[in-house]
Amino acid sequence: MSSTLRPTKPGTLSLSSRPAKRATGTRSARPPRSGPSAPAAGTPRREPSVPSPSEAKSGVKRAADRPARPAASTRPERSASNAPARPAKSGTTGRAMPPAKPARSATSGGTGRATPPAKPGMKSRAAKPGTGGAGTRPGSRPDRAPQDRAPKASASPSRGQRPAQAPAAANTERLAKRLATELPCSRADAERYIEGGWVTVNGKVQEEPGLRVTASQTVSLLPGARLEEGRPVTILIHKPAGMYADDQPGSARDLILPENLMPGDRSGQRYLKRMFNGLKLVTPLERAASGLVVYTQEFAVARKLVDEGRHVEQEYVAQVEGQLSEADLARMQRGMAYEGRPATPMKVSWQNENHLRFALKSPMPGFIEAVCEAAGLRLLALRRLRIGRLPMAGLAAGQWRYRLEYERF
Repeated sequence: MSSTLRPTKPGTLSLSSRPAKRATGTRSARPPRSGPSAPAAGTPRREPSVPSPSEAKSGVKRAADRPARPAASTRPERSASNAPARPAKSGTTGRAMPPAKPARSATSGGTGRATPPAKPGMKSRAAKPGTGGAGTRPGSRPDRAPQDRAPKASASPSRGQRPAQAPAAANTERLAKRLATELPCSRADAERYIEGGWVTVNGKVQEEPGLRVTASQTVSLLPGARLEEGRPVTILIHKPAGMYADDQPGSARDLILPENLMPGDRSGQRYLKRMFNGLKLVTPLERAASGLVVYTQEFAVARKLVDEGRHVEQEYVAQVEGQLSEADLARMQRGMAYEGRPATPMKVSWQNENHLRFALKSPMPGFIEAVCEAAGLRLLALRRLRIGRLPMAGLAAGQWRYRLEYERF
């Protein structure tokens, strides 16, 4: 061991002992203390050291001279009953502590979360068996066994699901397939033959390619059958008085039957079911009136009579009762405003003593009756004779015919 003189303070020397070399080996553990400030049994008490003059001037205390804090376990427990009215101040901060919250009554199973108090008017949820275990969220649905999860039977088919169709009869096939096999021809040509009215089943014409036939039924092709595209048609009908003119059942459309076709029709059209596809009325007429109405599948005819109808002249004959002066006749010829339409000139003349002839462009339903009442006449009957260039000549009441290819409105 060597002795060295080390300076401690300016102007003073102290003799200290310093080991020459630190011994190797395991450092012995210090005995644990029973308290935060109490020394272990058998250990000599450490005397407080005297502070140096510099430390005394600065007011710094050594750790050994500081008074030991009492242990946490020695502090008295506070409860809600003996808590002081004024909030206690915390140790060294001087801030007021917030008032203690009331303890919650119960906690859920394994989560440690407090159950909120029940609100007035709400039903309490009883704990279900099998819930509240570790890892179970409060309010979660308990696990069910796979066999308990049975699919629900739906009363109606879901969206996008087609309803179940009745199975086809045994030993039957579509008429188009049967005809394509017997001719032979392609399936598309067979459908065109059938829709054209050239195929019979047991001697009766059939126009439905999807008709189911059996092997015992006879399928044949009529003589003169030809493949041709269906041409759109326009039909002229003499509507009787008291019948509606629209596209609904019970209207003048129901008159389009083979037995009501005008004798001597020169169109060459064959009566087929496909001519009713898209057939629309384009010339409305009052129920009490009679005369010519037009149903068509042709786009050009519909555009002419609907979109450009204000330029198409129509001719009517009105049976009236009363006296008509020359001044009233002149006023009728100048026209009359009706339901927002401006007054337009029209041709009005006497056909005989009781019938007036009107020639005007696309009158609204009820217009001629309003004109007659304004002139002091009573309308008894009304009939439409002509639409554009096409007259009703040759058509009896309830009969119809096809428009010829050269006829124009």
